[in-house]
Amino acid sequence: MNEGNLITESELLKSWRETLHFFDDMIENGHKVRSIRFLVRHIIDKGYSKRLVPGTSLFSLLISIPTNNTVDYSKTLQVSFNDLTQKVEFNYRNYTGLERSSDNLKKSLRWSEYCEQTEVVDVFEHFLMITEGWEDIINK
Repeated sequence: MNEGNLITESELLKSWRETLHFFDDMIENGHKVRSIRFLVRHIIDKGYSKRLVPGTSLFSLLISIPTNNTVDYSKTLQVSFNDLTQKVEFNYRNYTGLERSSDNLKKSLRWSEYCEQTEVVDVFEHFLMITEGWEDIINK
């Protein structure tokens, strides 16, 4: 999905199913991303998949909020598994008003958290509740 493209609910649902399949394949190939796949399943089961844009980068899950039914990557949560710490990392970047460049990488970071693999859903739900603009995902 390219930024600025119109996105429908059915396209979002299809993208989430493809994302789930992507992480299934990663697990089959020996990568430690079960906790991320579990989060993807949670997002689908809760119906958040109708309102959030999925993406992947290497072994990470990227979650963005569409703007006016268009793909928008300016507000993106990255969820990844850290092999060294054996923990799940959450990094939320908001580039609103910023140019997307390496110079603004530090400025764009709004929230960061680490958790145990078993806590991934709880941390994600907490993020939705505390982050401006994301709390609407729960309430719709």
